[in-house]
Amino acid sequence: MKKQCKCKKGEIIFKGYSKLFKISSDERFKTKGGEVLACKTCGLIQKKVDANFKKKINLIYKKYSAYPLTKGNENLITLNNKNFFRSDIVINHINKNVFKLNNKKILDLGCGSGFTLKRISHLYPENKLFAHDYDKKEIKQIKKIKNFENFYTGSINKIKNKFDLIILMHVFEHVEHPINFLNILKKKLTPNGIICIQSPNIKKNFLDILTFDHISHFSKTSLKVLLSKTLFNKNKFFNLLKKEITCVVYNHDNKKKVKIHLDKNKISNEIKNFQKKINKINDFKNHIKKLKKNNSKSLISIFGTTVPSIWIANEIGLKKIHNFFDEDKFKIDKTILQKKIINPKYVKKNSILVFPCKKNLAKEITKKYENLDGILKSF
Repeated sequence: MKKQCKCKKGEIIFKGYSKLFKISSDERFKTKGGEVLACKTCGLIQKKVDANFKKKINLIYKKYSAYPLTKGNENLITLNNKNFFRSDIVINHINKNVFKLNNKKILDLGCGSGFTLKRISHLYPENKLFAHDYDKKEIKQIKKIKNFENFYTGSINKIKNKFDLIILMHVFEHVEHPINFLNILKKKLTPNGIICIQSPNIKKNFLDILTFDHISHFSKTSLKVLLSKTLFNKNKFFNLLKKEITCVVYNHDNKKKVKIHLDKNKISNEIKNFQKKINKINDFKNHIKKLKKNNSKSLISIFGTTVPSIWIANEIGLKKIHNFFDEDKFKIDKTILQKKIINPKYVKKNSILVFPCKKNLAKEITKKYENLDGILKSF
């Protein structure tokens, strides 16, 4: 079978994945089935892209709505006890550590609501901004952005312009044939241009496997290996966000490509460990169902509104869910899956508290609120 990494040697298909619900990245579509596999050579975890998968993907993208709860605004990310937009963190880092964002031509590829472009326009107004997306749903709003120049749809091959910066903000994981994709983008860069890839890190966030339309689930290692197969010679990784990968790919570099040494035993062990994580997801689901059965009169409140929260709600059954709770002020008092999103301080006492996240975050949240005293379940 053809793999995203183009490695010729075999793959391992993970057990227990197909029976789980999967949720689209805009949190509006659910499905079961499908297969996820790992390449035995490079370790890249990836979806099996067949006719059925493509059919579902097309349905998702035709109705896609980025960040529907926050009206196109990114989810807030807590960093050093302060809340930031992801775009601000990445953009400011590029300006400080890569090159000054002044008088640059910038393309946001897979722009969605145009939020990243809005933030660039606000923070660094002396640039020319361009957008590309699957369709033109958001074109009216994006055209209102200060210093916006042009909107592209369709094949990226048809883009004749050249850019100093191409941003792939949580886009690269959606791409089928990522190696060919980057090779095409190389032709769209100025001589000193760069591509910024921002993507989930599967080693830090294994629940990303539940996001249906993410085709490739990169670790730093598997992304480095994939980049080594492109026409680019230089890349640099930055540690900006705990659960994400930030990588800058440079167009101009005279150095020879560095050969990457792959530790077969390490890759094999990582694949085995990831199977354990899929088993853990299934165990979590089954335990929550058992909890509800044994505590039938207790209310269930789910923390968060992102893919893992939507996933576990569907696994439990929506009729059994009382509400969702979140600290994000932009989401409180809105609804998801026809359930209200409330401030944590209003969660009923003695509820079953479902935290589809790691224990340390669950403990951090429950310590803040005396009413979060019920049965707690987290990863």
